[in-house]
Amino acid sequence: MRDQAQEGVAEILVDEPVAYERALVFARRFMPHLEDRIRLWDRPEALFEVFDVEEVIAEALQPRVRLPSGGFVVIDQTEALTAIDVNTGRFVGEADQEATVLHTNLEAAEVIAHQLRLRNLGGLIVIDFIDMERAENRQKLYDAFRAAMVGDRAATTVLPMSELGLVQMTRKRGRESLAQVLTEDCQACGGTGRVKSAETVAYEVMRAARRLLLRPRPGKVAARALTVMAAPEVAALLTEPRLGMVEAVAELTDAVLEVRADPALARDAFDLVERD
Repeated sequence: MRDQAQEGVAEILVDEPVAYERALVFARRFMPHLEDRIRLWDRPEALFEVFDVEEVIAEALQPRVRLPSGGFVVIDQTEALTAIDVNTGRFVGEADQEATVLHTNLEAAEVIAHQLRLRNLGGLIVIDFIDMERAENRQKLYDAFRAAMVGDRAATTVLPMSELGLVQMTRKRGRESLAQVLTEDCQACGGTGRVKSAETVAYEVMRAARRLLLRPRPGKVAARALTVMAAPEVAALLTEPRLGMVEAVAELTDAVLEVRADPALARDAFDLVERD
């Protein structure tokens, strides 16, 4: 509340009684001028639904943001920096290509400034605007973006645009970003945003099976059979006759391989069970 309640805020609506009381206590102690603006939402309609907050949050967690003209902005937040890319999409509204690009870039400047505040993105930020040939247009865009950032309460530094159309800036990181507050790393991909393909895992399974069947077993004969437990899409590839994966390992090791699909397994997980 301390960071977001600026002078222009007319009301602060709270839909939970305990949080409402906490907000009043905080305002009385640190921001007494806001106390009479805090209201308890007691209507039957959900507060977030009335003001479309759920929709705004959902959009703020997506990497792609649509521009009014049909272009779009892609925001990629990483540990090192936040990269923002501007694209015209299907917008060809101007006869002059340079004018079309300038129009899209100016729209993007406003949207990016808003998204930085909405998503609370901080640290190093690199914006890849669409290249423009004319120096006056690059300056016009830079000035527009600086103007759009004026209302940001976080300390910002915006460097002049490079010849490649890149704008480097820093925004003080006061607290966690919206995505860090509302989300956690994916258990399947570990936060990378990508998972191994079923084909990649299938080959990993066959390599592991070959190593297991061919490894020395002092005092024991080599395993004669192996059960492979894998995710359904991986199991389907392993048993695909055209690929011949199981047949190749069986011929090399002189063992019998049985493949079973286990829906409970993640795509990159598998289990190998030896049978003598």
